[in-house]
Amino acid sequence: MGYEMGRVCGQPYANQKEQDAEAAPLVGKARPNLRTQQTVLVRTMTDCNYMHGNQELDPPPSVRRRLLAGVVENIVVMQLAAFALCSTAVTLGAAGGAAFGRTSEAMLFTVLFAPLGSLLRYWLGIRLNAWPEHFRLGTFIANFVACGIAVATVVAQAHGDCFKAHPWTEGALKGVISGFCGALSTMSTFVAQLHEMDRVHAPMYAILSCGAALLMMCLALWTYLFFSG
Repeated sequence: MGYEMGRVCGQPYANQKEQDAEAAPLVGKARPNLRTQQTVLVRTMTDCNYMHGNQELDPPPSVRRRLLAGVVENIVVMQLAAFALCSTAVTLGAAGGAAFGRTSEAMLFTVLFAPLGSLLRYWLGIRLNAWPEHFRLGTFIANFVACGIAVATVVAQAHGDCFKAHPWTEGALKGVISGFCGALSTMSTFVAQLHEMDRVHAPMYAILSCGAALLMMCLALWTYLFFSG
C-alpha cells in the first residue's frame, strides 16, 4: 500500500515493490485530486487576460477577493497616474529639446506616439486574444496593422523625398514608425504565445502572422514602385 501511494505521489518506496490490492481504491481517489491540482497550477501560471483575452475562468469572487480587487483597482489608478505624469514630463523635455535644437523632432513624436501604440496593443489583446481559441487574433492584428502603417509611412517618405526641407514632417513620420508602430507591434508576446500553443496550432499561427505581414508589405512596395515608375 505504501508503494502504491508513493508511486502516485512521485516518491516510490524501495523496500516494498509489490502491489497491494488494498491500495487500489485509495490510488483511484488520489489520482483525480492530483490531476486537479496540476490543472489549477498550470492555469495559475498561464492565466493572463492580455495573453489570452478576457476569459471568465474563475468562479464568482468571495468577499476577500473583492477587497483585494479594490486594492488592485487603486493600484491600477495609481499606476495610470504615474504613467501620465512620466509621459508628460518626458514629452515636455523632448519638446523643449526640440525647440532649442538639442534633440530631434523625431524623438518628440516618438515619445508622443508610443503610448498610443502600446495602449492600442493592450486593448486588442484584451478584446480579441480569446477568440478564436487557438489563434491570438489581437496580437495578429496588432503586428499586421503596425507593419501596414510602417510600410505606408516609408512610402510617404520616399514619395516626398524624405521631407528634408520640412524637419517637423520628417520627424512626425519617423515618430510614427519608431514610436507608434514600434509600440503597437510585439515580438515578446508573439513568442510567448507560440510557446504556450501546441505543436499543431503554433506553426500555423507563426506562418500566418509572418506570411501575412510580409505579403502585405511586399504588395504595398511593389504597388508604389509600379505606379511611380
